[in-house]
Order: sequence, then structure tokens, then C-alpha cells
Amino acid sequence: VPLRKKVGMVPNLHVRLQPGHVSLAHMEAPSERTLGRLELETDGLARAIGILEESSREFRAEIAPYLEERAGELFSRVTRGKYSSLSFDPESLEASLLHEGRLIQKDSLSTGTQEQLYLAIRIALSQLISGERKLPFFFDDSLLNFDEGRKKEALGVLKEMATEHQIFLFTIDRSLKNIDAHVVEI
Repeated sequence: VPLRKKVGMVPNLHVRLQPGHVSLAHMEAPSERTLGRLELETDGLARAIGILEESSREFRAEIAPYLEERAGELFSRVTRGKYSSLSFDPESLEASLLHEGRLIQKDSLSTGTQEQLYLAIRIALSQLISGERKLPFFFDDSLLNFDEGRKKEALGVLKEMATEHQIFLFTIDRSLKNIDAHVVEI
């Protein structure tokens, strides 16, 4: 084979490395398309995450005042006025309480008082979510660590809710057996 012909074949070597192999040029095109598609998906996901984060911030900022009012009212009632108001951080929705003019973090409360706070928040959130719908409420040993006075107040709240909602209270607490309600023992 003349030298000129051999030199002319050199550009075609990249086309066929071995018999049966695909050319590098053919392999490169699908990889570039895949990379472009992945970049588009990544951009779309980043935008979606940003929108969800902003929506979440707006939602927390909107419900914080409602929780302060409604959960604060319920918590004050259940604790028999010991804790006069609640405050919720609009970013984290972390609760803090006002007691005798001091701001107290929920972690410094007793187990029973923390559970009373959680009960008040759960009821307030459930009422917010259910709106005008008459949904049932389910509680599982929610009053177990309450002292008798606070248990009585919490039962009063549940009894008022029962005028518009079905209330299911599951408990191992035998002291609740004699409450003025329909009790089913299992």
C-alpha cells in the first residue's frame, strides 16, 4: 500500500477501533444528550426545592399566630392558667411559653406539662386542618401523665369538642372509666 494511501487512512482509525466496536463519535452523542437531560432535571429539582422551601416558610409564618392564639388558649386552660401564653418561632415552629413574665423553653417543662402542650398543639392543628369538616379525633393515652386537676380540664376540652366531633380516647388509665362518656372496654 502506498504511503499516501496509509496516511489518508489515519483519520478513519478512530471510527473503527476493532471489528464490532461502535465509533467514539457515535458513543459521544448519546452521552452529551444524557448529560444535557440530567442538567435540565437537576435545574428543575433545584427550582422545585426552592419553591417548596419558600412555601414551607410562608406556611409556618401564617400558622404561627393561629397556634399562638388557639393552642395558647387550650394550654392555658388545661394548665389552669399557669402558663398564660405561647410563642412559636415562625421559622422552626418551636414553642416557648410565658410563665410569670419569663420566657421558658418547652424542654424545661415536666413530662406531663410537655404532653399537655403537645395535646393543645395537636388539637389546634387538627382544628385548623379540618376547618368546617366534622372529622373524628383519636387520642391514645394522651392524658396518662396529667395530674388529676389538669386531666379534668383536658377532659372538659375534649367534652366540648365532642359536641361537634367524634372523640376516641384510648387509654389504660382506669381512673377514666367513670367519666361521663360512652366507655367501651376491650
